[in-house]
Amino acid sequence: MKTELAPDRGYIENTHPSVWGWRRKAVDKMARICAKLRMVNEVFHLAVHFLDRIIPRIDPRKVQLASDIGIVCVLVACKYEDRRMNMTVSKYYACLLFIGYQVDYDDLQAAEREVLRILKYDLGWPGPLSFLRRGTRADGSEVFARLVAKYILEIMTYEERFLVYKPSLQAAGALYIGRRMRTGLKDWPSVFVEESGYTHEDLRSVVSNIGEFLSDDLR
Repeated sequence: MKTELAPDRGYIENTHPSVWGWRRKAVDKMARICAKLRMVNEVFHLAVHFLDRIIPRIDPRKVQLASDIGIVCVLVACKYEDRRMNMTVSKYYACLLFIGYQVDYDDLQAAEREVLRILKYDLGWPGPLSFLRRGTRADGSEVFARLVAKYILEIMTYEERFLVYKPSLQAAGALYIGRRMRTGLKDWPSVFVEESGYTHEDLRSVVSNIGEFLSDDLR
C-alpha cells in the first residue's frame, strides 16, 4: 500500500523547482491549522500525503491553489483519521473562521468533493507514525528518542528530498537520529532491524539527508 498510494512516479523529477516553494507554504499552513485545532499528528501527515498526490494534477498556471487545496486536504484527513473530532464541513468552516482563515463555505464543500475525486477515495495510507510506533517497541518506547523522531518526521514533510523514501524508512531514520541524540551511540541493534525492517546500511542515505537538512536549517 505504501507504493500503491505513493505520489505519481516522476513527481519530483517532473515538478518545476518553483513549485516546491509554494508547497512548503501550503504545508506550513496545514501544520498551523492542525496545531490550532489540536488534531492528532496522523492527520497532518495524511493531509500532506494527499497534497503530494494532488499537486501533479494541478494546472501549473494556478499553483497558488495549492495553499487552499492543502486546507481541504486537512479536512479530508481529519474526517478519516481523527474520528473523535466528528468533523463536518460546517464545523471545519466555523473552526477556520475562528482561527482567522477566511474561506467560502460553498467553495470548501465543492473542493472537498474534488479532492476526493482526484484521490479516487483511496484514503488509507500507512504513514510514518505507525511505523515509528512499531520501531519504538524495540526499546520499550523510550520517550526522548520517540519525541525527537516525531519532531523530525514533521519537519521532513517540508522538504521534497524526503519524498523518495518510504514512510517506514523515514520513521526508521528519524528514530535512529533520536536514539543517537539520546545515547550518543551510532548503533542499530538487531532488535531494531527486526522491528523496522531496515539494517544500519539501509538507513545511511536517509540519515545523511536528515543530518544535512537539520544542519542547513540551523545556519
